[in-house]
Amino acid sequence: MAQTLTLDPRQRLHGWRVRGDGVFIDVQADRRDAGRLLAHALGAHTEVTPTHGQADDAPAWTVRLGAREDYDAILVRLRAREPEPEAEDLAPYWRGDFQSLRLGQSQGVQAVAHIDPFVGVTLFEPSTKSLTYLFPAGADVYLPHLEHLVTHGLRVEGWRRGRVDVHAAFVRYRGKGAAIIGPKRAGKTSLAMHLLARGAQLLGSDMAQVRGRDGRLEAFSIPHMCRITRETVWDNGWLNTALADVGEGAASHAEGPLFSHGKYELYDPSMDRVFQRAVALASMDVNALIFPRFDTAVDRQALIPVPPEEGIARLLGSIRHDRPLADWLGFDLERRALAEVEFEAWTRTSTRLPQCFELRFGREASLIWEEIDATFDGLLG
Repeated sequence: MAQTLTLDPRQRLHGWRVRGDGVFIDVQADRRDAGRLLAHALGAHTEVTPTHGQADDAPAWTVRLGAREDYDAILVRLRAREPEPEAEDLAPYWRGDFQSLRLGQSQGVQAVAHIDPFVGVTLFEPSTKSLTYLFPAGADVYLPHLEHLVTHGLRVEGWRRGRVDVHAAFVRYRGKGAAIIGPKRAGKTSLAMHLLARGAQLLGSDMAQVRGRDGRLEAFSIPHMCRITRETVWDNGWLNTALADVGEGAASHAEGPLFSHGKYELYDPSMDRVFQRAVALASMDVNALIFPRFDTAVDRQALIPVPPEEGIARLLGSIRHDRPLADWLGFDLERRALAEVEFEAWTRTSTRLPQCFELRFGREASLIWEEIDATFDGLLG
């Protein structure tokens, strides 16, 4: 097993340290451009610096990636393993848009073979807090996957600090922070992009972590790529103009933006170019919870106040039942559960909860900005 877990020993390794909110993630790779890729995907929220020799502080996690000439043989050996019984109920996916195959768990290592949109194997070793991403010689690093591996460590460390994952878009508009919460196709990204077109900043287009402290609801970014549907772009005047020349297969994630697997995909540098300013936030207070209800039949928005207790109940329901990423990685899920219990306790005792609203809207023309602006200006800071 040890042989399958290492990078090619014949290759020179390069190292970087990713620092995010006091958490260190070390990355080792057999290619020099991995640092540039990391900075592109994570740089707006973290500091990425080369490492030379042994660092003074031990990392929270280690991520390794590299090509293997014997990749096919490694895959055959992994497929031949019998999974341990406790691994049988693991979800058979990495994330919703990635096709993958769980290869089971043995000797304390979980393995996943990735099939589409990239080919590779990821091995998770909880005892050493390491994640190893191997791919065939000659293949490129799939940047969204590298991003996902590094930010998984950031998520776990967030749980240990009492933070919980929330599947939502997070923006700061007119100086006030809002979490836009709802199921798929509720209009979260659409509303967030309309707000960005009018000057908002973005903490996360699809997820972030929150924590209750004293009378404040705090949000912290977990860096991730922004994915936008064609329909959202077509219905947003700013985006429709900015992304007009982006076609299927254009550019790459490290150059971006590009259109891939049915959506426009943009990391923070691409978002900055599209909106012609720096848009990324690392943290903010959440002053409002907004629950969008998008319907093309609506021709005039309805902004409806929601009692804070009902809004918090919706937030807690989302935390429990609408998790943004797969649960089966096996790292510290007990600590995540404890963080969720602590957060729920905070919502019961806090004397100051975010104001809550339901926003029913349709196409861009249905939005009434005078009302939206006045609502944000009236939020408690």
